[in-house]
Amino acid sequence: MNRSAPVDTLPEFEGLSLQASALMIRARSHMAKGEPFDAAVDWVKAGHSSANLAAELLRAGFAAQAAEDLLNAANCFLGAGDHRLADVVLEQFRQHAQLRDLLDEDAFLAQEHAATTRRCDQRRRELERAREELRQQMGEPDAVHRLSDAWLNDVLARMPGVPDLHWFAARKASRKHDSERAITHFTWCLRLKPDSVAYWFLCISELRVAKRFDEAVAMADEALPHFPNIAVMAWIAGWARIERVIAGRGPKSSLALAHDYLLQALKLRQLTELQTVATLCLIHLCLKRLGHVEEATDTLKNAIRDYPVSTSEMAWRLLRARDRRVEHELLAAIPGIFMSAMAA
Repeated sequence: MNRSAPVDTLPEFEGLSLQASALMIRARSHMAKGEPFDAAVDWVKAGHSSANLAAELLRAGFAAQAAEDLLNAANCFLGAGDHRLADVVLEQFRQHAQLRDLLDEDAFLAQEHAATTRRCDQRRRELERAREELRQQMGEPDAVHRLSDAWLNDVLARMPGVPDLHWFAARKASRKHDSERAITHFTWCLRLKPDSVAYWFLCISELRVAKRFDEAVAMADEALPHFPNIAVMAWIAGWARIERVIAGRGPKSSLALAHDYLLQALKLRQLTELQTVATLCLIHLCLKRLGHVEEATDTLKNAIRDYPVSTSEMAWRLLRARDRRVEHELLAAIPGIFMSAMAA
């Protein structure tokens, strides 16, 4: 087996190879500066780049080099403290016959694979212990307020790249009305796992709580193209704009786009009955503020007609409202209908 063949410098592989190397160098630099969370993000990115490079090498027939890059990917993920991504990579060895044969034939690869597997097992045990401690500290589901800061900080220091742990830290901070800390940890969640709808949704929601309305709108606009067929993302893009206008922080003209986003959320037919009524109430607010009073009233009347009394109660309240205090109360209450599902 010719291990010295510089296949990763070939034009079709060089880009991914350089990208992975640059990310690993940056991760080490962050570690040297005492920035474990930044390092974890780069370790995860480097792991994905190495895994992508391995896939390309494997398709091109360079099995030995692909095996090395897969092990490199697993070790990058372990550098972030998250064994689950490493497990995915190691599973490829177990499933791919050609790679299994290499492990039998090549002492170097077998040794590296065994060492990586041991590290993965160790991280798995650490996370399982942390989860057990978590259950004991919380005592009941979702009792994040019971988690001690010392415990969270200790576990995050050992496993800075596990988004679940940042998720707990964010939710605890949110329960304590510490929006700035919650936003910080939700942002780490997003950087580590940008394909999570829940992380986007709750980060945008927390920006609203912190009255950072422009940032909430900007983040919703950034998220929406990544989730074009997810109703809750179209919903929050509309809601963020309405919040900004109601708070007097945005142009009234943006309500037209908010209205379009809310209609898009309804058309996807993914919302519950209660979420649908909440969305219709927001559409009412848009139409009313834009001067379409009759259409706004019809929207509420249709909601009352089409849904049970218990579900359409907020539409009744809004229809009878004689001042904007009720509008503000409903606007503040509506997100909970969506966030309860996201926080599960």
